Amino acid sequence: MALVEFTKRGIYCKQGDFYVDPWWPVDYAITTHGHSDHVRFGNKYYLCHTLTNPS
Repeated sequence: MALVEFTKRGIYCKQGDFYVDPWWPVDYAITTHGHSDHVRFGNKYYLCHTLTNPS
C-alpha cells in the first residue's frame, strides 16, 4: 500500500486520514508551509507546526 495517493482534493494519506496541502476543502489538512498555494480556506482542521499557527 502506498503511503500517499493523488486524488482530486489533493495528496491523501489513508493511514492517517489527512491531506497534505489540499487543493479543495477537507476535514484534516497538513500545512507544510504558509505559501498561498499550500494553504486553502475551508478545511475543517489545519494541522501545522506551532510556529506557523495563526492563532
